[in-house]
Amino acid sequence: MQEQRGDLDVAQLLTVSGGRFELEARRAYVLGRGRECEIVAEDMLCSRRHARLQVGATVEILSILDLDSRNGTYVNDKRIKGPTPLAHSDRIRIGTTLYLLSETVGSEETGQPMIDTGTVAQECLMLSDALLGTGRHGSDLAGQIGSFSVIEVLQLLIQTSRSGTLHVALKDAEALVEVRDGEVLAAALGEHEGFDALLELARRTKGIFWLVERGGACKRNVEIPSSRLLFELCCTLDEEQPAART
Repeated sequence: MQEQRGDLDVAQLLTVSGGRFELEARRAYVLGRGRECEIVAEDMLCSRRHARLQVGATVEILSILDLDSRNGTYVNDKRIKGPTPLAHSDRIRIGTTLYLLSETVGSEETGQPMIDTGTVAQECLMLSDALLGTGRHGSDLAGQIGSFSVIEVLQLLIQTSRSGTLHVALKDAEALVEVRDGEVLAAALGEHEGFDALLELARRTKGIFWLVERGGACKRNVEIPSSRLLFELCCTLDEEQPAART
């Protein structure tokens, strides 16, 4: 999980937007939406100083601490309590912004500030062994709910402007989500429809998903535009969590 640059060890924090943030040994990095943070997330669900990522004597020793953020910090979809060790391929979520710790190496200095805009789970999905792989259900996008959350899958579809029907097979039902050019238009899960169906789906932690590529019109029942949809889903889910300190 490390790259040698002279005598300096560095690790990498990846984002789907192409950011590769180099993490040096014996340094701490604050993540949040404040411009004074070492890693800035332009995400209104993030606190100004949301979490601190600590790198130890080597880049193999990493941990993260929530800085009393309003909406919490998540590692692999679990809200953390206190300092939490990190390992290769762990997913970190603050607000709706996702990061992946990876051993990918070879990036060059770009001189760009450490700012991420609307990152999603594409890197996480493409790099993880949890994917079922091309050909499952005839889909090039398939995986297991539990390895990836429904929020992460929706983020990927929106960010990459996919079109098709997302099938999610659950223990007791199958959900359908219609997406066209990255816009979530309709959803159904049992008696739930629209936003309520997406919310119920986002609560589920087990199942499998696959995308059937298709275009064409469909009847819309999700009225919230996708530019705000994930924000609203995360807000509602966060309200269901035990009250966090502000």
